[in-house]
Amino acid sequence: MRKIKPDAIVRAYNSGQRDFSSCDMKGLNLSNITLIGASLRQSDLRGVKLQNALLRNADLSQTKIGVSSNARVWRFLFQLFALIVIIAICAMAFLMLIGSGSTPPSIPTVFISVAFGLIYYLFKSIGKAGYGSLNAADLTDANLRGATILNADFRNAILMRTNLFGIIYNEDDLLESNNRFSSPAVLKLAATGNGQQKIYHGDNLSGLYLRAANLTGADLSRTYLQDTDLSSANLSAANLSGANLCGTFLSNAILDQADLSGAMIDYLTVSRSNWNIEQLFSLRERGCAITGLSNFPEEIKALLCGSLRHSPRTQEPNLLQEVLQKNSPVKSMASGTPTRATLRKLITATLKTDSDFSAFCCDYFPEVSSRFSNGMDRVSKLTYLLELADQNRILFHLIDSKLVSKEICKEIIEYI
Repeated sequence: MRKIKPDAIVRAYNSGQRDFSSCDMKGLNLSNITLIGASLRQSDLRGVKLQNALLRNADLSQTKIGVSSNARVWRFLFQLFALIVIIAICAMAFLMLIGSGSTPPSIPTVFISVAFGLIYYLFKSIGKAGYGSLNAADLTDANLRGATILNADFRNAILMRTNLFGIIYNEDDLLESNNRFSSPAVLKLAATGNGQQKIYHGDNLSGLYLRAANLTGADLSRTYLQDTDLSSANLSAANLSGANLCGTFLSNAILDQADLSGAMIDYLTVSRSNWNIEQLFSLRERGCAITGLSNFPEEIKALLCGSLRHSPRTQEPNLLQEVLQKNSPVKSMASGTPTRATLRKLITATLKTDSDFSAFCCDYFPEVSSRFSNGMDRVSKLTYLLELADQNRILFHLIDSKLVSKEICKEIIEYI
């Protein structure tokens, strides 16, 4: 395993190299680095700082992420030393005060409370020494299949459609530090891809990577599945009644005998799937609702309304996708993904009041607005939206709802 330094990584990446597999990067500071589409497969990333790193579409499969073995030993020694010192100091102070004979009973209690507070603080701060940090890193569509993730900091990391199949992980690290996983069951599904006969009623599964997952007979009723990758997933006999499938990737998904009554799909769902007109008809007949029908081109609306159901055009296998791509409200989607910074700027300029912003989230991103709490400031709400929702879908709804024009988007939005 070859060692490599941060400046060498940056130079190599800027010169066009994308293969950094099987490298020893232990303990490096790679904060704010851009490694979009790079391969770090089987590299040792223990103790590496990757705060705010851009790792979209990067291959981190079979990597080791988290605390290094040396740091683990030093952390234990530091914590033990801190514990001994604090207890000794507080014990001496306590004995001195008691020996004076004039100590109010409340003072020993205060010292004990301070001692425990200091111990807790040092355990938390020293305990993070040597940890691998992916704080606020962008891992959209990245591949972490088979990675070992132990004691890593994933606070505010963007895990949109990140492949986590087969990871070895510490449950508390991912559940406590990232909003993507609403429960241990959801995290287990993301890590195994196996939800056969499991119950996820009402759970938030938005933005998960579940490609080719086994969800046969699963209860997915009233779940949020926006921007979830269910391509080639087996959803046979699954209960999808009332599920929100807006923006979901469903190419080649098996939906035989699935209950779709009251499920919702939209323009993005259809454009991200490889359905033809007949398949779309079939979904509607099974109770699936198509929201925002006004967004569809006139030719497709006429077909869906039944007036041209038996037209020879419906037999053309690629008709639906060709018409949708030609009439896409956001043609720039194909050229990349909006950056978080410019999208934040656009939303701030467009939705000027907190009421307008909350209404936008409630209408188009209920899975995000449901997490807003009383007293949460607007900046925190906007950060939640950018972390949990697909950037392309946010831009799509801003343009499609006539809140902003394409011309303004061209001036403000930058893509990666």
